[in-house]
Amino acid sequence: YDPCFALMAVLDGPSLVPAPGYVRPESGPLSFLADNVRKGISEGAGALTVHAGAEFSRHWFDGDRDEISRLLLEAAQPWLGSPVVSTQLHRWKFSQPVNPYPDPCFLMHAPSPLAFAGDAFRTPRVEGAWLSGLAAATALVSTV
Repeated sequence: YDPCFALMAVLDGPSLVPAPGYVRPESGPLSFLADNVRKGISEGAGALTVHAGAEFSRHWFDGDRDEISRLLLEAAQPWLGSPVVSTQLHRWKFSQPVNPYPDPCFLMHAPSPLAFAGDAFRTPRVEGAWLSGLAAATALVSTV
């Protein structure tokens, strides 16, 4: 797994993140930036989630929280649009599977049915973990 920093930033107003509410920068320390208000998962003036890329996260993982937050906000500057009111930084040590299993789940039949599922199967995101769990449930039900 690759590590990832997740920085949550509350803004004093709306962000400049375009529709549909997220950006995946092509270069730099950021891998993903989402406007939580635009996505409908937060209320208020502005709330962003900023994810750092694997290389930045590995390099800075044991670094100073304030310095990491400053660097990530600096990289996110083009999309902020409003002053930052507060931030919270999360160090996510095991964030992105490096080599996900190609199928949505893995089913063992002996000695009794057992399914393996999660974000390390096919699509390494929260949605992928959910879809993997659904595939595992379907596979287990089919053994009955």
